[in-house]
Amino acid sequence: MPEYGTRHNAAGLLAALRDKGLAREAGLADFIIRRQREKPPPLYLNILITIGALLAALCLVTIFPKEDTPIVVTLALIASAVWLKGKAGDSHGLKYTLLMQSSVAVMIAGKLLFTGTAGKTLTHYLSDYSYDPWSYTLALLMITVLTYPVYRVPVDRFLFPFIVLFFLLFNILEDFGEHPVLLFHGFFLLQFAIASVLLTHRKIKSDYIPLSYALVCSLCVYVLLLASGELASEGITVISPYFASAVLTGGLIALLGWAAGDMAKLKTEPLLLASTGAVLLGLIAAPGILLAIMLLVLGYARHEKLLLATGVALIPVFLFLYYYQLDLSLLQKSATLAGSGALLLAGRFYLRRRGWDKSRKSCA
Repeated sequence: MPEYGTRHNAAGLLAALRDKGLAREAGLADFIIRRQREKPPPLYLNILITIGALLAALCLVTIFPKEDTPIVVTLALIASAVWLKGKAGDSHGLKYTLLMQSSVAVMIAGKLLFTGTAGKTLTHYLSDYSYDPWSYTLALLMITVLTYPVYRVPVDRFLFPFIVLFFLLFNILEDFGEHPVLLFHGFFLLQFAIASVLLTHRKIKSDYIPLSYALVCSLCVYVLLLASGELASEGITVISPYFASAVLTGGLIALLGWAAGDMAKLKTEPLLLASTGAVLLGLIAAPGILLAIMLLVLGYARHEKLLLATGVALIPVFLFLYYYQLDLSLLQKSATLAGSGALLLAGRFYLRRRGWDKSRKSCA
């Protein structure tokens, strides 16, 4: 839309600010230009750098014996990764890219080697078996907790907490013990509570953002297992999606009140209707759809495109899984889809009729 197009530059903006007495420092233009040149690499480039670092780490791991590398050597690799990160600086140039990629590769290799060696040692002392997955998960958890405060690289802070959470889930499913439902649902509730605090509390430091994303991805894995019916196909029928649906229903209603700025606004008509819809989704045991809607609301309220894009991507996935898992005939599924579509169209017409689709009305 060219009629809305405008062009600005740093010099013109600062000149207008100086005329109004809002900017008096002569070096502001140089500061803006310098910061613009130090703009970090785009997301896709960070992904490629991470993949390259991961491949380099796997090649580096093959040099050492997997479970017989001395602990001192693994700790030396981790320390050298921290040193390389310090030498990289913050310039985001070629030197930064090479040193950071080398640092991440060495850190991944050091953590993997530490996990293999420490896991074998813990297995020897804590288990009667030759291989105990809980011992290796504990070793990985230890090194992840120790390096999180000192190695401030978002990729590492996201990747290894997510791996730890994934292996904890794997261990729970493989070794239930006497209380499988309690372990599975309890760990889900714990992750949900921590993620809720990290993503909604306004005084949480930015250092914990990668951890919150790791928790979100882990919750997506949990809900994906529940929505896909994979647990039932493996013979694990004692775990049902109703607990997760109840937790996510309460979480979505609380999130709507948080996004509105006051829990008392849940009594207003728009949020009351939204809460009713959340309860209905909880009653039909659709945890995937609930989680995707929560990510949409959270991404919109926090202005985080990554959460918003994740919610948008997960909506069709969980809708497909939900209708695919329905124990109905094809004709009944078609009727259900048609009825759901008609209900959504009616809801859209009602929103437009009340004027709630206008941004001005929504803000009010």
